[in-house]
Amino acid sequence: MAVDDLYQQQILVCLKNFSTLKEVYQKVIMISYQCGK
Repeated sequence: MAVDDLYQQQILVCLKNFSTLKEVYQKVIMISYQCGK
């Protein structure tokens, strides 16, 4: 049971990191798009 909880926590952390990564990526795309104009 404890191992399952740990595993779920790890997945949640990974998902959180992924969403912030996606936000950063979108910001970079927006900035580069504005600079290209």
